[in-house]
Amino acid sequence: MTLYGKMAALSHYDVLKTTEPLTCSDGVQNFTCLLSKTDITPILRELKKIDAAPEASPVAGRWVLVLDFNFTEGSWRWRNIAVVRGWELKWNNQTAYVFQAPIKKSLGELLKTKDRLTRPFFVEMRGITFVAVKLDRLVVATSNATETLDGRRIADPRAVERIKKIVQAADPYADLEVVYSPPAMPTQVADRNRYFNPVPGGVAISIQYDNGTAINTVGCTLGYTGLLYGQVPVVVTAWHCTGWVWGRDAVVYQPDNSFSAIASAQTPLGCSYWWEGNILVTTCDIVAIPTTNSRLFSPRVYRPSSYANWGVVSGVMGRYDDIFCGAWCIHLPLHKAGISSDITSGVVISYNVDVVYSYYRSLVTVRNMVATNICIQPGDSGSPVYYIPPANSPYCQSGICDIYAYGIVSGCAPYDDNTKRCICSNRNYRGFISPLDAYHLYIKYT
Repeated sequence: MTLYGKMAALSHYDVLKTTEPLTCSDGVQNFTCLLSKTDITPILRELKKIDAAPEASPVAGRWVLVLDFNFTEGSWRWRNIAVVRGWELKWNNQTAYVFQAPIKKSLGELLKTKDRLTRPFFVEMRGITFVAVKLDRLVVATSNATETLDGRRIADPRAVERIKKIVQAADPYADLEVVYSPPAMPTQVADRNRYFNPVPGGVAISIQYDNGTAINTVGCTLGYTGLLYGQVPVVVTAWHCTGWVWGRDAVVYQPDNSFSAIASAQTPLGCSYWWEGNILVTTCDIVAIPTTNSRLFSPRVYRPSSYANWGVVSGVMGRYDDIFCGAWCIHLPLHKAGISSDITSGVVISYNVDVVYSYYRSLVTVRNMVATNICIQPGDSGSPVYYIPPANSPYCQSGICDIYAYGIVSGCAPYDDNTKRCICSNRNYRGFISPLDAYHLYIKYT
């Protein structure tokens, strides 16, 4: 894990009082930084406990520009943040920047507040479509809307007031942004339906499962192949492609059931879950299904780029990692390979988003997903989401780059019930990704 990844992981669990990794600027160049409520001392102390001992040197400056996504306007903006002190950290050929700033809440503190809102928002109050943590605030989306004089739909003021009261009851000091957003939909069903041997991630699969009353068949995209606990061969895709199955058969074909099954399981290895009333709450949207098929042993993804190393997966990134990005990009670009919309790319909008899906007349809440602007469409569910370093970066050899696995495509918002398409052109569009580090089982994807 990178130095930023280590610090963000510690903050995620409220060990450090820092934010998620942010795209920052000193007005001349862009870089990644963390904002911290504390000085550098407790950060260095906790890093030392996990065998990371960076050298810290002061950085001059009383401000830093931070790139932030405005959910209300659906656009990025630079925010000028006052800085108390700043430090440059160097460790294992990595450089990280930390700025002590007057932020109200750290990442871990906001995540604790978000956890306390699961029942009041997703069980007791209808119309909440997602709850996100972004920089120094909570972002809550509601499908309850009112129309402005110029025809725009905005969050209904009555819903906004109720949301504010619920958040204040859970945490009176948390900043809040309330936005209008229609419900999200998981994106299963649809074409890259050729037969592949070996089978790479990013191609069509068909899954049959027993929903208790009938056998369902859905079209999805294969995410990755890998080894569960480094030993058992598995195919990895979106869990909702199996109907969130427990204790019933799920069988995977490639590309469809006119070919032999490539994997099957009595109880697919999905994510941790629990019930809040009649709403299913789960920690991710990833499933691993065991296989004995020899043509799966190829840790690759389908045709990601002309300069990618034949689609070879050579590493796995945590959700906060961006060591590869450096000076080559403004914020981490990710790519997905799906059977409906092929190769599409985008950037992270928010790292920790709880999303409510309406799924076959049931409600499912998926915790801590990554919101991006990657365009996805029905059939792309399960697609591999990955990072490829720029061809001119030091992480590529002679312009040929390996692939770093990041996550699995889950769903989108807004979704058009009439056309059965995700509306990627909408300024508030989001493609939801389940990061691989949210899966509670170890899989060797490389």
